[in-house]
Amino acid sequence: MLTTARRGAMMRKAFGVLAILLMATPLLAVPPEGRPGRKNRDCAHQCRAALRSCNQDVRDAFRTCTEASCAAESEAAIAACEADPQSEECAAAREAFDICRQPCADTAKEDRRSCRATTQLCIVECPDRQVRPTPNVPDPACVAACRDELSSCTSAAHDAAGACNDSCGGLITAATEACAAAPGRACAAARHEANRCLHDCGRQVREGAGNCSKAAHLCGRACRAS
Repeated sequence: MLTTARRGAMMRKAFGVLAILLMATPLLAVPPEGRPGRKNRDCAHQCRAALRSCNQDVRDAFRTCTEASCAAESEAAIAACEADPQSEECAAAREAFDICRQPCADTAKEDRRSCRATTQLCIVECPDRQVRPTPNVPDPACVAACRDELSSCTSAAHDAAGACNDSCGGLITAATEACAAAPGRACAAARHEANRCLHDCGRQVREGAGNCSKAAHLCGRACRAS
């Protein structure tokens, strides 16, 4: 099972990548004139590099979650299947292991979707390599205000996600104690509740990041139109 600290670190990283890439690249600036409308290669490369890093974090988190939550089920499956891979005991042990790690797999699936969505937003907001000349140069003061709004939005979303993550601490502790006492239905139920709590927090991270990005995009368009 993911610990509160681990999940919190992933949340902070998701918001950090989004904020840095949206603010460090010329999100609201008009690219040089006389170039065709393709995305800046360096910016797109940074977005894809962030995707690879995000996916690696998801794989590491899935492995950690499975090892922490399903060690007993894994050992039981290995022992049963080494004795007789075709036996009912082996099949039952494998099924128990798969059921145990399913919450970890569900969380990893959602986190991978979040990685892809964040990357798509990142590339969309990359400046064009080449665009047709345009007289609508955004007002620097308007651009600065949009950047401030984006910073405030991501900071507020991060604080809300952190508070949500902290609220799962009691469930994580309860699951840890239940599973340490006796792996079984009580352990599985407690573990499910803890993972559901963390999953809900992860959904808040994704929604918060998406809302901040949309708001920044609309703000930038308003600057160009003014």
